[in-house]
Amino acid sequence: MSSIVFWYASGWTFFVGAALMITAVFVPTGRFRWATILVVVGLLAVVPSSTPPQRFVWFPMALVTGLWWRSRIRDNLPRAVMIMFWLTLILGELPYHFTPTSATRWSRPIKVAVIGHSLTAGLSETKATNWPKKLASRAGISTVHDFAVEGATCRTALAQAGRIPDDADVVVVGIGGNDLLGSTSLEEFKRDYDVVLAKAWQPDCVLIGLELPLPPFHNSWGDAQRRIAFNHGVLLIPKWRLMALLSDPKNTVDSIHPTQAGQDALGELVWSVVGPAIK
Repeated sequence: MSSIVFWYASGWTFFVGAALMITAVFVPTGRFRWATILVVVGLLAVVPSSTPPQRFVWFPMALVTGLWWRSRIRDNLPRAVMIMFWLTLILGELPYHFTPTSATRWSRPIKVAVIGHSLTAGLSETKATNWPKKLASRAGISTVHDFAVEGATCRTALAQAGRIPDDADVVVVGIGGNDLLGSTSLEEFKRDYDVVLAKAWQPDCVLIGLELPLPPFHNSWGDAQRRIAFNHGVLLIPKWRLMALLSDPKNTVDSIHPTQAGQDALGELVWSVVGPAIK
């Protein structure tokens, strides 16, 4: 997997682009050509990035940048507004890139259920032990119910969610990749993902999700996933962590499906959220 794919799909190009936009403001007036280059490169990083600013942000983004551009960096007010606007976008996005922590703490072995597709189930030809089985061997885990199925979409994952036992303490939902890369429409994804999370939730249960790495110009998918996950109280593991795992050649057979090393790394990723909550 190329580094360009990683930077865009992880959302990190957003921060690079935003930093370039702010840097452009400080270019001396006599070198406005350099400021122009910084703005163009910055927009090429921000606009296609998979980081999903809310839709209402796009118009003010264009307005603020355009007003500063017209001022030719001579006026202090457009410069200040430009800096504050892009800093606000950076600070608003930054929390989504930290690994979440559970407010729930357990002083007993817990039961975990897993919903997913081939990223979790694995491919039969790799003969790898998938990460839910590895997770089951951790101290503090009593049982792991693995319902993941190769090729699953949010729609077919409803059957997986229906099998979750009532006493599950943690439910890990790693679904949506086949919807994104397949023929599912965004509206269908939003409807089905919402229903899956609603069905997966149990009283006193912690829901953990994997944020979808996104191709360029698929911001609306990330925006939808974040909003739906927030509504259901899902702890969403940042997409850059999954992309960092998949970008390592030893972890996948085809940049997506895990090898044994990849399954082990996925188990560590989930454990980084679950483990600290077990006393």
